[in-house]
Amino acid sequence: MFEQLDAQARQVVEAGIAEAHRYGHGWLGTEHLLIGGLMYRSVLPIGAQALLPDADQLRCQLLEGRWPKPASTLSDETLLASLGIDIHEVRRRAAETFGTEAVQLAALRVRPRTGRRRRQLRKRMRMRRCERLPRCLTLIPGESLTLAPRVKEAFERASKRAGQRGEPSISAPVLLAALLGVRGALAAELLEARGVHLRRVRAALDPG
Repeated sequence: MFEQLDAQARQVVEAGIAEAHRYGHGWLGTEHLLIGGLMYRSVLPIGAQALLPDADQLRCQLLEGRWPKPASTLSDETLLASLGIDIHEVRRRAAETFGTEAVQLAALRVRPRTGRRRRQLRKRMRMRRCERLPRCLTLIPGESLTLAPRVKEAFERASKRAGQRGEPSISAPVLLAALLGVRGALAAELLEARGVHLRRVRAALDPG
């Protein structure tokens, strides 16, 4: 996934990773990548630059929780993310601890099974868990951070779009356009809260 990025897109991702570390977050989220993109706004089309806020403005919005819209309209996920809590990771750990698979694994310790049968059962349960929980996080190579589900979706969208454009790698504008196209992404909500028109930004980043 990361090997598909061009040099400028890699700079954006690296800046996003640095932002995640700055906040002490254990994941790379859409909000981190958006700030990373704003830090390298010179690589973006002029039209998109004019529509986007400064990176420092978005940092203050995240750090101080300054949301122009009422808090009652925010989703639980957004509110928890602003506090540094990843609700998807909490759900995943709860499923691992209290879900059906945890009970079955406990039963393995009681019921005698052959070593081969035990390994097969554990493998099957891991596969079922990933199928049922598409929001499982993926570890970023060489990093202690995990990849938030919506960031993974954005990478997949960007890769598909680059292929449609006949480009060998994902550019920074295409990556950010895909990022803002993910439904429910915190990056998009932050911009909307500032009155930014997302469709115009995406069109400026990735015309046609």
